[in-house]
Order: sequence, then C-alpha cells, then structure tokens
Amino acid sequence: MKKTNIIYLFLFIMIFAGCTIGKITPTNYYVLEYFEHLQNDNLYREIPLEKSVWIKDLKIPSNYNRKQIVLRHFGPKITYASKELWGIKLTEIIPDFINKKLERYNVFQTTNRDVLNERPDFIISSKITNIEFYQNENSSQARLVMEFNLKEGDKEIIIVQHHVSRDEFLADDSFDNFVLKINDIVLNEIDNFILKMENYFDTGIVEKLAETEEKNKELTFVQEKRKVKGMGFLYLPAISQTDNEPYYTVYDQNGLIVGSARMGESTILSEGKYTVHYGSGSSAQMLTKKNVEILQRYKTVVEPDWGVLMVDILDEERNYAKVRYEIFNAESGESFGGEFPADEEIGEKRRVWILKPGLYKITINDKPFNTLTDFTTVLVENGQLQDLRIVMGIDENNNPTNLVGAGILSGSETLKASEDWKLFSSIHGNFNANSNNATDKNKQEFTLNLNTQMENRLVYDKIPFHFTSKNIIDLGTSKSSDTDFRLSLDEFDLKNTFIYYFIKDVGFYSRFNMNSHFFPTYYYPTEAEAYKKFDENGNEIEAAIDAEKILLNPAVYPLNLKEGIGLNMRLLNRANVNLYFRTGFGLEQDIKKDVFQKGIFIDDETGQYFKYDILESEYKKGTELSLVGSMRFPFDLTYNTDAYILFPFDKSINKTVEWENTFNMKIFKYVSLEYKLKLENKELNNEEYIYSEHSLFLRLTYILK
Repeated sequence: MKKTNIIYLFLFIMIFAGCTIGKITPTNYYVLEYFEHLQNDNLYREIPLEKSVWIKDLKIPSNYNRKQIVLRHFGPKITYASKELWGIKLTEIIPDFINKKLERYNVFQTTNRDVLNERPDFIISSKITNIEFYQNENSSQARLVMEFNLKEGDKEIIIVQHHVSRDEFLADDSFDNFVLKINDIVLNEIDNFILKMENYFDTGIVEKLAETEEKNKELTFVQEKRKVKGMGFLYLPAISQTDNEPYYTVYDQNGLIVGSARMGESTILSEGKYTVHYGSGSSAQMLTKKNVEILQRYKTVVEPDWGVLMVDILDEERNYAKVRYEIFNAESGESFGGEFPADEEIGEKRRVWILKPGLYKITINDKPFNTLTDFTTVLVENGQLQDLRIVMGIDENNNPTNLVGAGILSGSETLKASEDWKLFSSIHGNFNANSNNATDKNKQEFTLNLNTQMENRLVYDKIPFHFTSKNIIDLGTSKSSDTDFRLSLDEFDLKNTFIYYFIKDVGFYSRFNMNSHFFPTYYYPTEAEAYKKFDENGNEIEAAIDAEKILLNPAVYPLNLKEGIGLNMRLLNRANVNLYFRTGFGLEQDIKKDVFQKGIFIDDETGQYFKYDILESEYKKGTELSLVGSMRFPFDLTYNTDAYILFPFDKSINKTVEWENTFNMKIFKYVSLEYKLKLENKELNNEEYIYSEHSLFLRLTYILK
C-alpha cells in the first residue's frame, strides 16, 4: 500500500469519527444582568426613609455554591454540568441587585454593600436553598428556592420575610433559556420583597402583607406562577438485571394509556394517581397495581409483588437446544405461553417471565399440562430470580430427544448468569493429520499427532461495551514411521479485544494478542548432520559434525505480540452470520531471542555443514486491516475466519499477512471433525513466500463447569 493511500485511509477514519462524534464541546460561562425594563416605577419613593441598610452577602449550600450549573433529576439525585459554568459569584451578584434596586427606588437614605462604620438601622440577608436546572425527555424547568429577610440592625428578629419557590417551565432545554429565566425570577422577586418592605414601613403591619400584595397584582413586573401540575417518575425494578424485561403499561383514572416502559426503566408522569399493568401472559393474566401516586419531583418505586423466571434448554454438551417449552400454573393448569430458549452464542436475548409468586410446571416437546413425562416444576418467589436449566438427551443424529435433568442454578451460577461477564472453558482431545511446508516451500511434510487443547473464553457484553478474551493452549506429541514420540505441538495463543460502540454497529476497538510456546523446539534431521550456528555478526558460536537433534528455539521465544487501535464496524449481525471489519493503527513485536533458522548447505575449505543463522527480532508499526467472522450452516457445520494484514510505514519491512480458517462439523455426542487452514507470508533464505498449514482433527470435547 502506498504512503499516500495510508494517509487517505487515516484521514477517512478521522473525518468519519469527527462527523460521528461531533465537535469538541466548548466551555460556556453564564452571567446574571440587571435589566432596566424589569424596574417598577410604582416602587419609587419621593422621600427616602432616613435610615441606613446593609446588604449582606447571600448564603448558599456548598452543593450549589460552585461554578457548575446544577442539573436536578427526579428524586434525590443531582449532577453538575461540566461545560456549563456560572461566570459570576451568586453570593455577590444577587445582593448587588438588591442594592441597586433600593438605590433606584430611593428606599433608604443610605444603602451599602460594605459594613458601615456605625451600626446600620436595618440588615438585609438572603439565602438560596435550591437553584437547579431540570432536564428530562418531556419538559425542562428552572427551579429557584430562596428567601429574603429584613432585620433591625441591633436585633436578630426578622421583621419582613419573603419566601420564593418558583418552578418555571422552559420553552426548550438550552442553558441560555435557563439562565434568562433565573435572571427574571431573581429581579422580579427582589421587587416583591421591596414591595413587602415598603408596605411594612407605610403601615407597620406584617400580618396583612399578603393582602397588600394581592391588591398590587396589577403591577406589570409581577409574573404569576403557572398553574400546572408537576412531573414525577414511576419506576418498576428489573429483578433479572437484564435489558430484556417486559414492558409495563400505565393507565390514568379514565382508563387511558398514558405511559409505558420496560421494567428497570422510568417513565415520566404528571402528578396524580394511576393504575399499572405488568407481567407475562395474556392481558387477563397481567398483575395490576392500583392507586399508584406520582408526586412532583419524586421517583415512585413500586415494590415487587412478583417473581422472575428464566429458562435455558441445553444438551449434555451444554449446546443450545432448539426445543419449545411451556409454562403452566401448577395448581390451576392455566398456561402462560411457550417459547424457544435463546441461543446467546449468536446474540439472542433470554426471555424474562414476570409471574405472580407460586408453583409453576414447565413442559417440553409440546406436552400438555397433565403430562407425567418431560416436565419439571419451579417455585417462583416474590422479588427473586429463578434461573431454570433444562438438559436434553440427544440421539445418534444429535437431535434433542427427552428431558434428562432440570434444576435451578446454584447461587454463584445465577449471579454469573445475571451479570454481563461470561466464562466458557473446555478441554479437547485431538487426533491430527498434519502437513506443512515450513522448512521447504516446495515440499509438504506429513505427521500424525495426538493433541490436547485447553480453551478459555471470557466475554463481557453490555452496550456500548464489548470485551472478549480468548486463550488456547495446545500440547501434542507425534510419531512417524522412523521416529519415537516427540513433542510436536506446543503453542500458547491469547487474543484480547475491547470495543466501544458510539453508534449502532460502529465503534472504537483496541486489542492485544500474544503468541508463544512453553518448551524448546528442536529440529530432527533424517540423518545425523554437521552444522554451524552463526550470530548476527557472522561469528561462529556453535558447531557439531554428527548432530541428531538441533535446538532451533528456546522456551518462550519467538514471542509474538500485536497491539492495535482503530475503528470497528459490524457488517453483519444475524442469527447465523457475524462479520466484523476493523481498520486502524497497529504495532507488532516479533521477539526472537536465540532463535535460529536452517539455511544453505556449505561446502568449502572449512568443511561441509549446514549453516544456521540467528534471526533478528522484528518491530513493525503501520496500518492494520482485519476481517473477523463466524457462520453456522446446516448439519452442525460452523466456519470461523480471521484475516489480518499489517502494512508497515517502513517500506523496507515486509507486510504481515495472516488468514486463519476453521471448519467444525459435529459427528455425534462429544465428537467432532475440525479442519484448520492457516496462511501466512514468511521469508526463507531472503525469499518471501506463502506459508500454509493444514490440520485435520478428530476432536473429543469435555466441557468444564
């Protein structure tokens, strides 16, 4: 790949990511301003009171006294807008507004924000309890709760007090609109406070201030609170801790549907009382909760009066078995419906049954309620998850036959099933016929092997995150017609991939792969041969004239490491086909410590021998492309492919090409036939060629718990 093509590829990735994610969000700062149009000329006094007043700094709780604008959620939860900040100090700006209004209205002879040299006649204090921005999917509100107090200078007694509790709906969810609304509320409520003070000074009566305020409603600056119902949340918990619980439906007092959501998700409703329907089965079998009250700014949680049942059906090898089951009430025989179990290996979601606590009978193979075969029972308990596993027998054609076992998972397995981490472990025994051209590109060598494989796979899958760690350990012995049993297979392979999906089917990936082995590797010549080993400077470091085995690789080395980051695209995600394409920046380290390769035959004055050259470690970085997929076909045939190409930035370094293909066909219980084809580009005697490895396994499998 040309350098310009690589540049274009990275530009495409950056542009695509930029268009998808959007621009970097700037930090915004907001201020409160004194607006002249919000003054009320009716509050102006021709002759001021011959009194002095000191306006103290505003008090505010620490959780609101910060730069970030507070976002309020229904219930006790608040968060902070990291990029939306106050550009002023609330503790100073609001008292400054009070001071300015008093001066404009000529209320006191002396008005001051600083402490006076002599005791003032009056002191004004203010306090904010809540200043919050409500944001939800249906509406946005600005909320301000505060108070203003007027005290005599030498006393702690409050003589005039004004409470403010305002919840104002906003036209949109912009922070600009929120700040403007708060600005208007503050200026208008300061006028209301001044109105109360002036009435007190004119009448000397505190008790009748409310009546006085009613008489002054014609003042144009006073904004009445909107007479609307507040909003609250309704929440039904998800006992299974999955995202596949059924929906609940909310009805108002007139029997109309006003809301619906999955259990485990909240729905927003106006204040009032509602009826909630939830559960599994027909509409007549639904559970009902009446007179559920929704309060303003409060999350009403419905305590569970139901239990949860989940059903898995597997064969004795723990493979998904496509067998329908049906759920009956064990006492009445009432059917709640049937379902095929989910095949989680291909991404299907398990069915979550919401049922009234009690005893239930589960039948398979379309058996009726009164069957005495192919059934089991389970007790569904209030607020509990029952994870039922049914195990099927299989016939000679690998088809499910009858129920051979059933039961509730143990506590640890239930926890594992309800979480997003899944661990799969198995041991395989293989009979292997192998051919490859590793030592001679024009010659295939054949061997028979007895191999053991340990496989572990750890998966975390919860949108938007996906993590897979796959570890395979292969050990095997081989014997040919003219040799004893020798170590023929020794490989440790670890592949880790993490994906973050920022939109559906598209995300960023990072990966780390490692390939190595445990034991030293020897070459066994057909006849004893002479050899010499040379280091990277051409110096002879080892020699023999009649060697029957020659050390090529020490334990662990060569050690191959691969890392990569980039863009992951899910091209296909169907029941029987999964296909992923990845492209990004890749690194590769092929560490070859004391690793030798057989070279040419030498016949000169020093003698006749084969030359073994030490291999140098290779380090690559460049653009990587990969295609990973799996497919399922009829007759229990599966195909997995993993193709990988690394184009180094340094053109003097050969590219890396790897393509691994695996076909597996189940023959009968615990036995399968597996064929692997692995292709790589390699270099032998300074010549690049395609290395191919063919492996045919007769595989015996034992699934670990």
